[in-house]
Amino acid sequence: MHSDKGPFGGLWRARLGDFVFSYRFFYPETAGYLSGILTGQETACEGPCVAVDTRDLALWEEKEGKAGPFAEFCLACMPTSELLLGHDACIFHAAALRRKDRAWLIAAGSGVGKTTHCRSLLSLWPEEFSVINGDKPLLKACPDETVMVCPSPWNGKEGMKGAEEAPLSGIFLLSRGEENRVVRLKKEDAAASIFLSIFQSGRDKESIVLAAKMAEGILESCPVWLLTSRDIPASAYLAYECISEEEHTI
Repeated sequence: MHSDKGPFGGLWRARLGDFVFSYRFFYPETAGYLSGILTGQETACEGPCVAVDTRDLALWEEKEGKAGPFAEFCLACMPTSELLLGHDACIFHAAALRRKDRAWLIAAGSGVGKTTHCRSLLSLWPEEFSVINGDKPLLKACPDETVMVCPSPWNGKEGMKGAEEAPLSGIFLLSRGEENRVVRLKKEDAAASIFLSIFQSGRDKESIVLAAKMAEGILESCPVWLLTSRDIPASAYLAYECISEEEHTI
């Protein structure tokens, strides 16, 4: 999962949120993709060190025809999240929006429409919403059971980012369907989707257990809705109504 060895060196110190650790890159150019969190090169590793698993690079090459710096940057999300899980944090697959001083997540697989929903909310209510991260924010559990939603370098191909971190207030699990509908889920009905949205490889028992613990903390911190979308912006209006109603209860 984590390693202090890599075939080409390229050891860099990094800071992501409150967490300080090191990356060892296979490709020197990968540092350019993560320059926003890198604080300088190192000659020796001190503390935790993250490296992409060579198996994952091989799988990327098999699928895409070649693996290089961009592939390593994308794949680095997984071991980074696994390292963070040991510190009550993770990388979470969702678009993260900020409204006033609260954060809201729209979680879905690639191509389902989370980016389109973000753009719709930003277009309809431009003075109310801003984007913390368009694809993979950092989530951090706090001692008071609040979960903070923070920026990360993995903000999607659209590069949506810019807003500051904020406490998590709710999550929309987005799906496509024959009607626009939003339903608040029981924790047990949302648990599997929340767990699967946490980045971890499934190869390490400790990471699986920690991801389950993180999912439980997320579920305890905020409500989760199933947002079924037939067309946008109609479903975006439903999300907006839920956000407005929930903010009145906070």
